[in-house]
Amino acid sequence: VKAAIDEEREKTKEAVKAAIDEEREERKKAIKAAIDEGREKTKGVVKAAIDEEREERKKAIKAAIDEERKELSERGGELKEQHSQAVEEKATREKQSEKKAIERKRGPATTSSKRSSAEDELLRAV
Repeated sequence: VKAAIDEEREKTKEAVKAAIDEEREERKKAIKAAIDEGREKTKGVVKAAIDEEREERKKAIKAAIDEERKELSERGGELKEQHSQAVEEKATREKQSEKKAIERKRGPATTSSKRSSAEDELLRAV
């Protein structure tokens, strides 16, 4: 009888131990599944945040590039205008130079004619 009781106790112990081990395994699996699910959700949230940050940076970079292009374009317009003015000023200087050269060639005739017209005016005034 004692052997039967011991055998029954042993079977009961093994059954209880097996039930406890099975329960532990189920809990471990449930916890692992919950953790994995949390990780996946976190990955999704993190990925979305990273993508959003990346898009914001792209927009900021694009805006900076557009602004730089605009400034360069404006600067290019200013440079074209400065160039046009410089060409115009050079042409004006060249014309003045030519006039002076012509006046130097004519020399005293031009000067004397100016004097005589000034003298004529003085004589008329008197």
